[in-house]
Amino acid sequence: MNALRKSTVLVVDDEQNIVDDIAFRFESEGFDVLKASGGVEALQLVRSFSPDLVVTDLRMPHGTGEDFIRQMGRNTNETPVIFCMTGYADLSLEHAYDLGVDAVFSKPFKLSDMIGATRHFLSIKKALKDAAIEKSEYNAKLVETAKLCTLGEMVSGIIHEINNPLAMISWKSEQLKEALQDEHLNPPIAREFANQICESTSQISKIIRGVRTLSMTGNIDNKVNVRVQNIIDDASEILKHRFRNLRAELIIEITDPTLTLTCNATQMVQVLVNLMNNAIEAIEDIPERWVKVTAYEQGRELIIQVCDSGKGIPPDIRGKLMERFFTTKQARQGTGLGLNISKSIIERHQGTLELDTENKNTCFIIRLPH
Repeated sequence: MNALRKSTVLVVDDEQNIVDDIAFRFESEGFDVLKASGGVEALQLVRSFSPDLVVTDLRMPHGTGEDFIRQMGRNTNETPVIFCMTGYADLSLEHAYDLGVDAVFSKPFKLSDMIGATRHFLSIKKALKDAAIEKSEYNAKLVETAKLCTLGEMVSGIIHEINNPLAMISWKSEQLKEALQDEHLNPPIAREFANQICESTSQISKIIRGVRTLSMTGNIDNKVNVRVQNIIDDASEILKHRFRNLRAELIIEITDPTLTLTCNATQMVQVLVNLMNNAIEAIEDIPERWVKVTAYEQGRELIIQVCDSGKGIPPDIRGKLMERFFTTKQARQGTGLGLNISKSIIERHQGTLELDTENKNTCFIIRLPH
């Protein structure tokens, strides 16, 4: 059986015999049918059942079809296919299409024509919906690919960051063991060793937390309320070795340490890692090296700025920066996905990511509803 035969049709007309005739034909073709005699009743059915197709008369005594179509567009997340019926020759087809109507049937009409048009339009609707799902899945895979590329590029540095405190833990543990065996354990020295072991453990924990946050898989709907400080700290820990190796200064300024944001924390860390990593690469060959991350509230927005000591982006490539696969890096040094995906993530959080062209340095600004 054709999958379209399980679709739901809403028939709206003040003439009951017309409603019954249309409903009977659609039901005989395997469709589920809802009936309404006016726009008010029809709108309630649309809100409750989200039909795939609405067949409505344009002119009715209680709530016109035009008003119903307009209100339906404002009250549904997914607009159904809309057919309108009219017995008036003066109806402008252009006006009907401007309302969002997909097809117009002048009374009297053949129900077989309406059934045929229904299959045609619902097939198109299904194809568009499938394409949208495929695009969404493709974009999700791109996000994961870019994230794995970022982690892959940094894995050796992250391992080094973990090895250093691990070596400290191993060394201090051996010293403690030797002191216990010789029964010459001095309490102050023991406390010092224990503190150093705790500090090293904490350092490893921070690095792992940042990597774990970045590597988690999740969609935009997995939002939690998190401190902005934690998001910035997680991104910073992942990149700490790069700042140290480059001898670059990382400056973090947050006006309020308790500032929070409802977001997908994994994706937000990914955005900051992308921006900060780009900043590090941009300042490698200049004498003054710093990256500054600033977070503050501005009205009903949360602003996060990632600036570096570079002298800005050349005007001729500014318009291409956010394009997918565009990169200024050498071959095999970048995917060209970072900024495009970061922009996409921020937009899915109802925010914006833009280059600040007024700043004398290179500066990207994230604006998020708060």
